[in-house]
Amino acid sequence: MKKAVVICLLACVAASGFAQQIPLYSLNFDNRFVNNPARAGFNGNPELYLMYRKQWTEFNGAPETRAASFDMNVKKGGFGLYLFNDITDVFRTWGGSFSYAYHLRFKNDMHRLSIGLSAGIQDYSFDREKAFVQNTDDPLLQGDHGVSFDGSAGLNYAVTKGPLLNLSLGLSAIHIYATDLKFLNDAAPSTLFIPDRHYLATLSNRFKFVDEKIILEPLVMARFTEAMNYQIEPGLLVGYKDWVWVSGLYRYDYGVTIAGGFKVHNTVKIGYAYDLALNEIKDHTNGTHELMLGIIFGKKDDQATKAEVEELRQKLMEQDTLMNEIQEEQDSLMNTIDSLNQQMDKMQYEIDSLEGAIESMEISIDDSTLAKLLKSSDLLNSGDMSGMTGMNKEVEKMREELEQLKKEKEDIEASVKSTKTKVKDMESEMTEERTRIVNAEDLVVKKGPPLGDYFMVVGSFRVEQNSDNYYEDLKKRGYDAGVVFDKKRLWYYVFIAQPKDLKKGLQDVYKLREENAEFYDAWIHIMSKTMR
Repeated sequence: MKKAVVICLLACVAASGFAQQIPLYSLNFDNRFVNNPARAGFNGNPELYLMYRKQWTEFNGAPETRAASFDMNVKKGGFGLYLFNDITDVFRTWGGSFSYAYHLRFKNDMHRLSIGLSAGIQDYSFDREKAFVQNTDDPLLQGDHGVSFDGSAGLNYAVTKGPLLNLSLGLSAIHIYATDLKFLNDAAPSTLFIPDRHYLATLSNRFKFVDEKIILEPLVMARFTEAMNYQIEPGLLVGYKDWVWVSGLYRYDYGVTIAGGFKVHNTVKIGYAYDLALNEIKDHTNGTHELMLGIIFGKKDDQATKAEVEELRQKLMEQDTLMNEIQEEQDSLMNTIDSLNQQMDKMQYEIDSLEGAIESMEISIDDSTLAKLLKSSDLLNSGDMSGMTGMNKEVEKMREELEQLKKEKEDIEASVKSTKTKVKDMESEMTEERTRIVNAEDLVVKKGPPLGDYFMVVGSFRVEQNSDNYYEDLKKRGYDAGVVFDKKRLWYYVFIAQPKDLKKGLQDVYKLREENAEFYDAWIHIMSKTMR
């Protein structure tokens, strides 16, 4: 029993009076869901984390924690599952919770507010077989098991705008509702165990430099209890493209943490942290070790391979060539229809002129006179009558030609409809990235910055005023928008970003279309010169 007392005393000293009843972790930059239910599904892809923490390795029975968490995004929110096993010598705690978070996205998608709730259960036990009990009648040792139900809540507010503003503020309350527990003794009220509420706050901002390859992220975490015990942990992470990172952390009145990690094939994260005590227990402990294994499911590669990009380039060029051929065919058919319309108009004019002439040649006579003329056959031999008959035949012939032209026009219109169907089918077969190749000489920038090799389009308009209105609305909401006019296709395109390369652009399009319903059909225009 003496050994357990020593361990417990060390734990109290290490925490500097902080009433720690929840597992403590040092890899706070990596898995933020374990400290805040509002982070469930925040990162989008399903994520699984396995964690192991061993404190004060030279002490037998020193605190040891095993934990697993899983969270994923669902429509407008996310859910998560958290399990842990915490052992301190003869004391053992099993716990688990289920969380749900609702993610509220503001209209411009720069701001994001998440609200999370969790419900859990914790099983506390005393391992009697490991304890050296001399007085079995001790009232503190009559019971050895108890269960407590609890609930937690959290908020997370995030602001993202460009490479220098990726701010995250998190607040969470653990054990906000917890049932009382008679731990170790079912009979004596003095041994009643009531889990304390724990309050956690985190603030961080991720800066990206050198084409967003270098990452610098300061973070501050604060823990409080109802008794106003507190612990402050400032830290700093430095990384390269999310592939490798190192971090340092200072835990107030205890010590420092040095940590690092790396990714494997963009889906597996491995992290390690070492805690070094600097307070009065530094001469009695050899440090604390923490390991983490993270698996990210379904995550697209941030940087596609050269082969994938080249394959995409070829496919886009083939699609664009075929689309241009179909467009040229359709333009040719439309020109033919215009020509037929002109011929038909001209022919109708001639028919109308002939019919007018015929009407002007008509002679007004009464019935008796007409009978005499017919009897004498003078009317049949008259020059005027033969002229009228010939003109009528000419009109009839022209009417037949006009009907043939109408039929030819109908056939061509059917061909135009067929080509439109081909275009529609082509558009449905276009790659998921919704990428289109354009010629720089066909484009005129109407508003916004000059064009580079790529620009991300979120709206297209036939009317220039409509594109201007949308542009002004996007500018008010903080987007670096612009308007470009395609002289060949006669469309005004509104764009909100200019990726530096195709791979980064595709990544941004995936994210934008997934996270913002307003831009569900966003696509990227690629200058044809970059595809050569």
